[in-house]
Amino acid sequence: MMMRCSHPQRQRAVTLVELLIAIAVVGVLLTLTAPSFRDFILMQRLKGVSAQLITDLQFARSEAVARGKLLRLHFMADDAVTCYTLYTIAGTAAETAGTNAQRCQCTLGASSACSVDTGMQEVRTVQVPRSQSVTITIPVGWPVAFAFDPVTGGLFSIPLDNPSAPMNQVRVFSEIDGARRLQTVVNRSGRPTVCAPAGSTMPEGPCP
Repeated sequence: MMMRCSHPQRQRAVTLVELLIAIAVVGVLLTLTAPSFRDFILMQRLKGVSAQLITDLQFARSEAVARGKLLRLHFMADDAVTCYTLYTIAGTAAETAGTNAQRCQCTLGASSACSVDTGMQEVRTVQVPRSQSVTITIPVGWPVAFAFDPVTGGLFSIPLDNPSAPMNQVRVFSEIDGARRLQTVVNRSGRPTVCAPAGSTMPEGPCP
């Protein structure tokens, strides 16, 4: 019987030059894909912020009816965050006359936005850090604070944080920049919708 001897196959080693070429190719690919990946992350973040805003507006409208009192929103911004707070004020308008010059300050953070001794009760505070490159802003000329009516769910203006008059519309921007911007429109009935304002490249329908 003949015995066959098998010899292990030689494995070809990777040379230093080949390794350097592979690293260079990977580096080029990362350079090409990194900007588009970052844009993808920013766009998802923008859509998430806009969706959260819509959810909170719908929640505020339903909470106003459930609590039987105006549910207020106040939008603010500083160098670190853009934000908003949902809150109520205890008692009737007459009982809260002393608080009408004050509003909850969302820049102070959740659980710290409202001054309890004035009767203001924080319901929810949302902050969007500017470091995330997405902001929530109120267009110039539009009110930074408004409320939902407990009977109809419609919009109310609160220039002094007390019931004043029905409002026709409120607009809020969620944006990365002028080209990547979404506009949330709350109509008189208190129902929010999202659209793409003029100059925006977002796929949502154009704002009327």
